Amino acid sequence: MDTEKHKQLAEIINAYRIIPRLLLLMYGLVCYDVYQLATDPGATELQASFAKFIWGGATVWMGFYAGTGGKK
Repeated sequence: MDTEKHKQLAEIINAYRIIPRLLLLMYGLVCYDVYQLATDPGATELQASFAKFIWGGATVWMGFYAGTGGKK
């Protein structure tokens, strides 16, 4: 591939924000698993605290994602 094709590929990846979307998808799956762990009838207070920590991180991550975008 020549440099022009590399630039076009980079522009496509940047325009659709593929990597951040994949990271958000994976983090969403982790949050779902943690939610299931915390809502289990046998869950301890430590597990519930861990779930709150993970969900708080999801809030921060989503804020960073929504605050960034294509700079023109």
